Amino acid sequence: MKLFKIICLLILSCFAQQLAANTIHIVAVGDVGLNSSGTRVYANGTYLGGKFVSWENLHTNLSKLINGDINFMNLETIVSSNNSLKANYKKFTFRSHPNGVASLFQNGFNLVSLANNHMYDYGSQGLEDTLLNLQKLQQSYHFYYAGAGKNLSQATQPAIFYVDGYKFAFTAIGIGNGASATQNRPGIAFISHWKMALSKLKQTQADFKIVSIHIGIEKNNHPTSRQLTIARAAIADYGANLVICHHTHVVQGIEHYKNGLIFYGLGNFMLLGARNMGAVPEFKNTKDFGLVVDIAISKQAPYEKFQFQQIKAIPVYDMHSKVHMFESVANAHKRINVLNQISHMSYINANWHGKGGYGKSVYFSKTANQPWGIAKP
Repeated sequence: MKLFKIICLLILSCFAQQLAANTIHIVAVGDVGLNSSGTRVYANGTYLGGKFVSWENLHTNLSKLINGDINFMNLETIVSSNNSLKANYKKFTFRSHPNGVASLFQNGFNLVSLANNHMYDYGSQGLEDTLLNLQKLQQSYHFYYAGAGKNLSQATQPAIFYVDGYKFAFTAIGIGNGASATQNRPGIAFISHWKMALSKLKQTQADFKIVSIHIGIEKNNHPTSRQLTIARAAIADYGANLVICHHTHVVQGIEHYKNGLIFYGLGNFMLLGARNMGAVPEFKNTKDFGLVVDIAISKQAPYEKFQFQQIKAIPVYDMHSKVHMFESVANAHKRINVLNQISHMSYINANWHGKGGYGKSVYFSKTANQPWGIAKP
């Protein structure tokens, strides 16, 4: 009998340790696109600095950064192999070959936002090509997407997926003049439909809910008042756990709001149609980097809610080409300093027109001998 009790205690102890160690990592980056504006697409690669680069070469070592259980990106491009598509009349129009996007999935990405201002660069046909090609790619790769659809109902529908037996829900909304889906036209979940999209998310039963928002003023580190309103409401009123923003092409601050986390802007990640931020003198050391974040969440018991355990923030460079971490730890830590400065609540709230309800800043400790910072919200 005594031996039986000991065995039972050992089993319970092992079970408790297993639950405590049951950590899920969410890796998130900002804007991704694999071709320059208005140019042709090719099946086996793309042009970079005037030279043709294969997908394998372009994405060398990418999997070292994109190594979570959930790996998020904002796909700032349509997905089509059709070079005959007519672009809309606008300054920048992005199109990426399905094989290049497949390479992104091969290297780890598995959660995608389509709600952005480039998803309608080639009109409804470009968007329909994107949806069709992603559906085809899902036959070979395990990934999920949200934020666009054949009509408004589809565009605002959250994606549902499971990790380690836990249910996740994901929705995406964003800006994009002329790109909004309607009842009978394909398009994106436009920012004006944010309450519709978030209401659907709220009605979805899930262990953890993620919201993607394409919003903000380009090249500005400050969130806008509308950005703050929607991001905070997503958590306070609609039950989101994690909000990830992008569009500004530069990094913005991070806020621990109520029981959720808000990343107000992750900057570019691999946007080949963008300029080299490091080549802009006034951006040096402050706006010349993107951000990869690794968010560790865990449950201590099945009936408890997920808790944020740790955030790892990795500044990255050359986001217009072959993205990589800073080779110099000192240079990486300069960017961690910037991240801490723009995450101060007075900085985040500089354009806020609401009342109260502020969260807490998330500050990162620089990691000795490593080009990243660590925070525990």
